[in-house]
Amino acid sequence: MFFLLKIFLGDFALDVIKNDFCHLAKVYNHEEQAYYALYAFLPAIFLEAFNSIKKTEYSKYANFVILIFLFVGNYFMFQTAHSGGQLVYEYGAAVKGYSKDCKPR
Repeated sequence: MFFLLKIFLGDFALDVIKNDFCHLAKVYNHEEQAYYALYAFLPAIFLEAFNSIKKTEYSKYANFVILIFLFVGNYFMFQTAHSGGQLVYEYGAAVKGYSKDCKPR
């Protein structure tokens, strides 16, 4: 639920900076990685809920599949955080007073 909120707030932040920011491809890459993380976390959530409601003989395997989805989701979440840090610290996204010469710091 909080991840969906973060994606909504990220879209709002994109609307704020898209007219003044020169490296929009980097922003869209950041957003794409966030969606990949979401696509990995959603099946894990649904499988975990189904696994909790209905215990089957395959629960052990379902837990392994859930773990794989969580690892993939965490990988993309860390990539998203790293690219977000790069946007702010290297490219000055949403930083007031940053020069618009479109060069990284």
